[in-house]
Amino acid sequence: MKVGIIGCGYVGLVTGVGFALKGHKVTSVEIDKSRVGQLTKGIVPFHEPGVQKGLKSVLKQGNIRISSSMDDIADCEVILICVQTPPQPDGVINLQILESATRNLVSVLEQSPRLRTVVVRSTVIPGTTDKLVAPILQGNSSALAKKTAIAFNPEFLREGSALQDFLNPDRIVIGTKSGMAKKMLKKLFLPFKASIVWTTPSTAELAKYASNTLLATLISFSNEIARVCERTPDTDVEDVLGVVHRDRRFSFPEGKGSLTAGILSYLKAGCGFGGSCLPKDLSALIAYARSVDQETPLLQAVATVNVGQSLRIIDMVSKALGGLEKRKVAVLGVAFKGGTDDLRESPGLRIVDALLSKQAQVFIYDPLVKPVALEGYKNKRVTIASKLMEALQYADACIVTSNSPEFKTLRRWMKQEKNNHKVIIDGRRILKVSGDLESNYYAIGRARKPV
Repeated sequence: MKVGIIGCGYVGLVTGVGFALKGHKVTSVEIDKSRVGQLTKGIVPFHEPGVQKGLKSVLKQGNIRISSSMDDIADCEVILICVQTPPQPDGVINLQILESATRNLVSVLEQSPRLRTVVVRSTVIPGTTDKLVAPILQGNSSALAKKTAIAFNPEFLREGSALQDFLNPDRIVIGTKSGMAKKMLKKLFLPFKASIVWTTPSTAELAKYASNTLLATLISFSNEIARVCERTPDTDVEDVLGVVHRDRRFSFPEGKGSLTAGILSYLKAGCGFGGSCLPKDLSALIAYARSVDQETPLLQAVATVNVGQSLRIIDMVSKALGGLEKRKVAVLGVAFKGGTDDLRESPGLRIVDALLSKQAQVFIYDPLVKPVALEGYKNKRVTIASKLMEALQYADACIVTSNSPEFKTLRRWMKQEKNNHKVIIDGRRILKVSGDLESNYYAIGRARKPV
């Protein structure tokens, strides 16, 4: 099929490359001409495993083209809108970019007599597809309304495995009231093995928020249990949640054994959640519920626990060092998690900001984040390290805020005699520490043994 993609950001690019890898002919439109130039050369401006390799492959095959002109998607059978819906200070999402893209699309659709389906893939609150997008595309022209179907198709992509998630989805959710849309989207998703869940646009829109806020809730729940463990002798949140993980309701038979549900990876204590989705979607759902006069005390508590987790880590390192003023602290991992370079809503950066407010000197290291992305932190009290040992060299303490595999090598560093007085705050529970190394080792959710 001829597929058009509006927006070559994170979701749009993965979607375009994914459909092209499945054999569709894709035209992706991006208004940022410098990004168009990069992508045309096969250069992806963010880190996401497999995407750059995939882009180069489909460019070579001729299955994708990158353009800055909407006119180039006029003849596409399916057009997916993948633009940002950024949060406002009150949590309400800003729909201006989506509205603008939709209005610009109208004149393009009028150029061709082709029947086509327009799919909203941006994350939006319930009612957006029906009450904003559909009236723009269908409201002013009966002819356009007859040849244009509307649908909503949420993405469930995890940063660090987004392309694989796209190519091998666990479910495909499509909200539409149009028979024509169903027919065309069945054809679009024919190369995929997952079953399609057909529903209304509003249900699909709300399901995306429900899915992400559940994940956020599991993380905050885990961190609250971790806080209880820290005050309870002879307990460790890893062991406590490990027992919960073994509940048969979280697993299913597989041969002679069983497989645990992937969702359990979110039932794990750490620094809190960040990134482009969970914080934004949690705030947006709270704001939407408020707009329909519905209180959300549980969801608000999830947000409160998440922000408080970073402050708890600051309290932990402050007590271990006897204060933070003029102390040297390495923060390892400032992307919101390992396997990505995304700094949005990063717990690591919240910790950096808090350390600076306490007058500490900070050394930042992340194996995937480019120094240019941290330019705003360059001052006399912040050093951007290019290597792990460079960040640790002068540090009185280090805080592990990302689950990057490289940080597991810290055990070897801890064993060196010159470092045995230095404090380790394991905010991601990636280290296995015992014996003499425990004296200066502090971990989320682990009761301290008497020294």
